[in-house]
Amino acid sequence: MTISSTGTLSSYFTSLISNIITVESQPLTRAQTARDQVNVRRNLFNQVNTKLTDLQSSVRALISTQASYAFESGRTSKVTAPSGSTVLTASAGSSAAVGRYAVSVTTLAAAHRVHGDAQTAANTALNYNGSFTLNGASIAIESNDTLIDIAAAINSATYADGEAVRASVVDKRLVLENEKGGEGNLIEAADVGGGILQGLGVLSSAGAFSHVLQTPSTASFTVNGIAITRDSNTGLTDVVNGLTLNLAADAQGKTAEIEVSADSTPEKTAVEGFITKFNALQTYLTQQSKVEVSGAAGSSTATYTRGALAGEQIFTELRSSLFSAFVGTSSNDGSLAALREIGVTIDDNLNASISDADKFQEALTSKRADVVKLLDSVMGKFETTLGRFTGTSGYMQQRFASFDNEQTNLTQKISDLTLRINDRRTALTAQYSQMAVTLQLLQYDYELSLSLFV
Repeated sequence: MTISSTGTLSSYFTSLISNIITVESQPLTRAQTARDQVNVRRNLFNQVNTKLTDLQSSVRALISTQASYAFESGRTSKVTAPSGSTVLTASAGSSAAVGRYAVSVTTLAAAHRVHGDAQTAANTALNYNGSFTLNGASIAIESNDTLIDIAAAINSATYADGEAVRASVVDKRLVLENEKGGEGNLIEAADVGGGILQGLGVLSSAGAFSHVLQTPSTASFTVNGIAITRDSNTGLTDVVNGLTLNLAADAQGKTAEIEVSADSTPEKTAVEGFITKFNALQTYLTQQSKVEVSGAAGSSTATYTRGALAGEQIFTELRSSLFSAFVGTSSNDGSLAALREIGVTIDDNLNASISDADKFQEALTSKRADVVKLLDSVMGKFETTLGRFTGTSGYMQQRFASFDNEQTNLTQKISDLTLRINDRRTALTAQYSQMAVTLQLLQYDYELSLSLFV
């Protein structure tokens, strides 16, 4: 008979060890549960923090001294032109002054444009080797380059700002056009080696352009009677402050009127953004802080369900402070003292909204400066209140640090307890394995004794 030095554990001993470990693992289980609860609570506070910072961002967008200030009147522009004409298009930025602008166009700007002679083909090697310059940029050409390659080399050359030359191939001819229009802005071209531009028929033997398609000219127009000249027809941002003008191809000799009007959409959007974030925070804190009772309150059969933030008095005080700032009066040197005076209120269900859109619009139209002062004052209170919670030294970061410290301690405790449990399991296994060996020996002695008396 062979007997193992460790023995073979029966299901009885295995179950016995398991039961002992289960009992002795209770501190480990409690530590794991506690860590899970800390994680859940930290995630809950993280959600609160997100809503706080979201609200704070929307608050700062309504404070005129903040870099993120978004309470700016927009502008819309409308162009009235002769029937069947475009004359011009205009886009207005928020800095454009409200008013009417009469634009009368005398001439349009044109860029210098020239072309060369027709070649045999656009995509076969021309056997030119050398270089030439266009507006001071050097373009090198090799013998295997085609007309298409030469145009590409011109377009990819490095030019001084505003001095670029654009090349294209039309009917197997090289066409060159100055990027900059305006009278006197001529393309400057010269062969350096290989006589390439002359060979292509762009330049004559005397160095002049052989074929001029368009001579450069300057746009000439008036705005409210003031004479204006520009070298370009489009992207004109320096004519009327806040306006971008683009003269159309049919503008020459015609007049159009631009009407710039105020648009309060950006301002309304900024206020609505604040209201949305305010409601989101208040709703979340209400849901997470409430205590619900099932059955008769105070009776032995009553059951209570507490929100995850129930008992967190600091959030109850936060909600109260924010509501007070919203509905209260604010001192400022304007004529408005409360949000309700511009149609922004809280209803019986504690939901904020622009409840009177007409009053809101009227305030923006006739008392905009006072609205700005009111919002600076009210939102300043919000910023002060929220500032105690947000930021690196705010209450929320202090709580996060506390949660992280708890998690660290519990993680270490779990590690220590796990090691202890594993050691205990090993010791019990060794102990009961030895006991199994002893039982096997006793069984062997018993069976041997029986055999001697048979």
